[in-house]
Amino acid sequence: MDKGERFVIKSGENDMVGYITKPAGDGKFPTVIVSHGFSSNSNRTHPYAQIFARAGYATVIFDFTKTGTGESSGDSTLVSALTEKEDLRVILDYVKTLDFVDADNITLAGCSMGGFVTALLAPEVESEVKELVLFFPAFCIPDHTREGHVQTTHFDPENIPDIIETPRMRLGRKFAEDVINMDAFEYCKHFSKPVLIVHGIEDYVVTVDYSEKAAVLYKDCTLKEIHGDHGFNTEESFAECKKLTLEWLTR
Repeated sequence: MDKGERFVIKSGENDMVGYITKPAGDGKFPTVIVSHGFSSNSNRTHPYAQIFARAGYATVIFDFTKTGTGESSGDSTLVSALTEKEDLRVILDYVKTLDFVDADNITLAGCSMGGFVTALLAPEVESEVKELVLFFPAFCIPDHTREGHVQTTHFDPENIPDIIETPRMRLGRKFAEDVINMDAFEYCKHFSKPVLIVHGIEDYVVTVDYSEKAAVLYKDCTLKEIHGDHGFNTEESFAECKKLTLEWLTR
């Protein structure tokens, strides 16, 4: 898999690794930053970045720090949606310095938890980005935390343990504490630029009603519900996601 040109930048004390591709030719290009989901990495976001590449975008994919599931460094017991929001802010600042990037045409995109993190940052950087594209965004994370589970791992939300062991990540208290009192949808109310959400009807990890609620609260949102699971893991569902995303990008 050719993910593009590798880069390493600092996010706090940690190294954050990412990959950039750009279209052929000179000039300033529209650019997208694609954030990966929980216990994932840039290998998973690469196919989504390629959708944008087909539309002539420069693409940026990266591994969040403190996850242990990609190339970036950091202790996974210190990760949370808010630390990932800080990482995304660092990536955006870096991308804006690149001479081939059209700084007036930057899209933030994200898958699952990466979509949620993108939504958290968006109101703070509205003047710096053109639009959002959220694939099956995990607005459910605060609710699930209040219910006492991270995916299939359960804990007592009234007595959050120091360590939360999940099948692919060893989390700490911070993961839960940073979101347990959060209203995930409050952030939607404070972003007015265009938003595309693509969500699978058969998604039982993040049920589609979370995106339906977000779509109502965004001021300018297009929600596309398609047949597919969490991640569009069939050829048919990903192809439909790709088609609808390209139509929206070139609207």
